[in-house]
This record gives sequence, structure tokens and C-alpha cells, in this order.
Amino acid sequence: MASSPPAYTTTLKTFHTLLSTSLPALSTPAPQSTLTTVPPLSLLSDAASLTKAHTTRLILSLKPPSPLLEGIEKFLLSLISEPIPSLVLSVQLLHADAKERGLKGVLAKEVQREVGKLVEALGELGGEIEAGLKAYEEGGKGEEGRGMQLQKTGRVWEGCDRLVGLAQKGVVGVVGDAVKRQADLVKDAEEELKGWIVECSADSACGSGDEDEEDDGWGGGEEGELEEDEKKTVERVQKRLRSTVIIFFAVGKRRLVKGSEGLEGEDKRIEELGEMAAKISPVVDDLVGLTTEREWEEVGDELGKLDDVLIKFAELAELGRDGKEDKFSEWFRKFRDAVKGSGPESST
Repeated sequence: MASSPPAYTTTLKTFHTLLSTSLPALSTPAPQSTLTTVPPLSLLSDAASLTKAHTTRLILSLKPPSPLLEGIEKFLLSLISEPIPSLVLSVQLLHADAKERGLKGVLAKEVQREVGKLVEALGELGGEIEAGLKAYEEGGKGEEGRGMQLQKTGRVWEGCDRLVGLAQKGVVGVVGDAVKRQADLVKDAEEELKGWIVECSADSACGSGDEDEEDDGWGGGEEGELEEDEKKTVERVQKRLRSTVIIFFAVGKRRLVKGSEGLEGEDKRIEELGEMAAKISPVVDDLVGLTTEREWEEVGDELGKLDDVLIKFAELAELGRDGKEDKFSEWFRKFRDAVKGSGPESST
């Protein structure tokens, strides 16, 4: 009579089934019957911390030379029973909250992406555990696949830490990070333009490159130094790029922060600031590309587009919490007026 398979094999199967059904469930708002008074970000943080703790105990149970099969069974069941369903529920609650409040769900989407990555990492770890235990049952020393098990465990830990960090940041931190990334893209474009200007000043090909080389999107146009009117246009472009970096910095430092001075709690306006910031860097890319190609008429049009979006960005950031004037409101008005051409720009 054939012996029954070890209990952990059934548990591992249940574990993988739960993970495979969790991924599609992440995009679904929580049904009314599952709504809870526990804040979704608190639920997320607790579930991520518990996932990390159970995974740590699970991997210790696999330590050679003799894996503790009862411990493996216990901690797999612990993951199945609480933290994994709670991770999924926290995402669903965030989606439901965003829908109810008419938000775009920036935070919910970011948490969904990270929970999805964690679920995939747990699945990979489960696969390595299964392979290692099979080798052990077939007479191995319990060391088979240990390196990969530890590697996958590390990925799970990193995912848990990212989720705890997201829970601490909230939407204001997530959008703040996104605005900083946009600022970095503008800085990169600024450096590209500076390099092109140096080439032109040296009376070189102004970044046009060899005709046989593949165009990287920044390639210059005609050869030779810039004419005076062209230099003035380039100076305008440089000034506007610097202004763009300044407004990104100001919004991140003065509005997208926690505490009484920031906009924490005004999720709709925070999302709008992030959405507006995302529209700026593509315009900057086009502007720099047209400048290095010496498409001067189109450069002027693109500068107008950039000015329009910067003005809207400053107006959106002008008022403080609850739509009230604060000590930073005047700065944003001055910036807006400077872009419109009615006043000098200042630094924060």
C-alpha cells in the first residue's frame, strides 16, 4: 500500500492556489461585506510585517541538515490564514476608498503593484521550498537549493519593507516621490542641453553626430556656432528648465509633505499635482530635442506649452491646506507671474 504524501505537500498546493487567486483579486474594490474599521494602510503595514516574520520562521525551519517539517507546515498555514488575505484586502479597501471619494487611486495602484510583486516573490519562494523538500525526501542532505531559498526569501523581505514604507508615506509621500523623479528627468534634460551648448561654443558639429550613427533623439541639426538670436532663445530655454526644477522642488518641499504645513489629507489635490507634474517632463524632452535640432519656430511653440503647464502647476499649489492662504502662497503667485512675464522669479 502506497504511503500518503507528507502534509506539507497539500499545504504547499493550498499556498500556491491562494497566491494565484490573489493576483486578479488585487484590482477589485472590496465588497461591502468585507469593509472594516481598520484603516487600510494600518492593515497593509501589519500584514506586511507579519508576512516577513512568518517567512523568516519558515526559512529557519528549512535549515540543514534536517528541515523541521512540522515547522514548515505551521508557518505555511500561518501565511495562508492571515497576512496574505490581509494584504489583498488592504489593496481592495484602498480601491474602494478611492472610488467612493472620486480619486484616481494613485496610492491604491502603487500598493497594488507592490503587493503583486510580493505575491509573485512568495510564489517563487514556495517553488524553491517544494523543490528542496522533494530532494530531501529522496535522500538529499537538506542543503539542496538552499542558496535559492535564501535569495527568494530576501526578495520577500524587500517587498514587505517596501509595503511598510508605502503605508508610512501615504498618498502624499507616493506623489512626492513621483514629483522628485520628474524633477530628476528635467535635470537630465538640462544637462543634455548644457553639453550641446558646450559643443556649439567650441564651433563643433553641435551634437549632430556622425551621419552613420543611429539618432538617439537628441541629435543636433546644422553645424557651427549659434547666432546671437539663437543664443537668446537657448538662454530662454535654459532659464525655463531651471524654473521647472525650482517649481518641482518647491511643490515637493512645501506641499507634498506630512505635518501641518503640507497637504496631507487633501488626496484629490495631491493626485492632481502628481498628474500635472507628469505632463511637464515630456514637454521638456520635446523642448530640448527641438532646441538641439535648431527648430527655432517650434522651440517657441514648445516654450509656450511649457509655460502654460507651469502656470497651472503653480496655481494648483498656491493655496495651503483646506484651500487657505499660507506663508508659501505668495511665493507660488510670484512664480506664476514670473512665468507669465510680469515679475522676477525667486528661489525658495
